[in-house]
Amino acid sequence: MNISAIKFETPDIRDIIGDEEYNDLLATAEGLTLSGCPFCGGEATARIGTTWTIPTVSVFCTSCGCMTPRGWTGGKINGGTYSLPEKLTESAAIWNRRAEI
Repeated sequence: MNISAIKFETPDIRDIIGDEEYNDLLATAEGLTLSGCPFCGGEATARIGTTWTIPTVSVFCTSCGCMTPRGWTGGKINGGTYSLPEKLTESAAIWNRRAEI
């Protein structure tokens, strides 16, 4: 996925997660591919944001708005154990999973 395919809802996310995790996030994004929307075939993108200052990530369709559940990192403040790169990878896997017919 090209970094331009990531929508940063929180402009200061780099300040929240730190330079090292931010750079890991960008490197992880470069290695991921997102399938088209399973409902409308639209383009998918990743959404990085925060909820109560806790970083979150999800994948959503830019056409119909369908999305994966938000992956909560737990946040460094709360001693979270998941990083945004890990949650981005998990969200992409959930998005790309399709039922066998």
